[in-house]
Amino acid sequence: QRIEQLLLSSTLLTGETDTPHPGLQEAEKRIGNPINLLHNIRALAAEYIASITATKDQTRHELSEEEDVCTLDIDEALHEDVVPLGKNLKVGPGPSIPPDLQESRAHKFLHLLRKENRWRKVYHGFVRLRDEDKGYDNDNLIFDTSQITHIWDNIYYDMLTHREYLGETCCRLAEKLVSLVNPLNDWVCLSEYGISQQEKLMIGVEVTWRLLGKILGDLEYMIEETAGIHDEAGLRRSNS
Repeated sequence: QRIEQLLLSSTLLTGETDTPHPGLQEAEKRIGNPINLLHNIRALAAEYIASITATKDQTRHELSEEEDVCTLDIDEALHEDVVPLGKNLKVGPGPSIPPDLQESRAHKFLHLLRKENRWRKVYHGFVRLRDEDKGYDNDNLIFDTSQITHIWDNIYYDMLTHREYLGETCCRLAEKLVSLVNPLNDWVCLSEYGISQQEKLMIGVEVTWRLLGKILGDLEYMIEETAGIHDEAGLRRSNS
């Protein structure tokens, strides 16, 4: 909760932690004004999703112009994706990709379709509107900072695996998004188990205490279950 309060304010993060972690201190400097950074990430993520959609539509158009390309799998995928991508988001990763699909452009199209579906889910989880009629004005936005790690995972995955499908424009936007999200993700990951030393200690004690309680419970259960099955020499007693 404290992480969310800090990230949703315009106060610089520098000095909020008492941990001399160089990575944390560097992330704080790069973040600057956290709420401004969230707005910039939101705007760039929307632009990135639009570029994925444009690349997907262009690929679909190229496929439609080729008479010798079997469009059965593509048409089935489009049928799977007929639900509007917005608040009515579908469960799952999106349309499946047949393992025996050989047509490279069809393969690219389906990857982009799944990628668009996945990114829209992340986007609508990251930002919501207070009033639907007012649009994406800064004062009308509600951010869910717990989605920052999901944004990072998605953009990292895209850059690592699908650059050839995304194209130059998408990759350029993705690289900009990486530079914005990276320090925020670093700070969140390093702070999720407490910001101050005292918070880290309390969280560590709480987690460790629950773990020790589980271990003791398991040991007691095992002792009760095995009581009396061994003799004084430690040998297993016969059932006879």
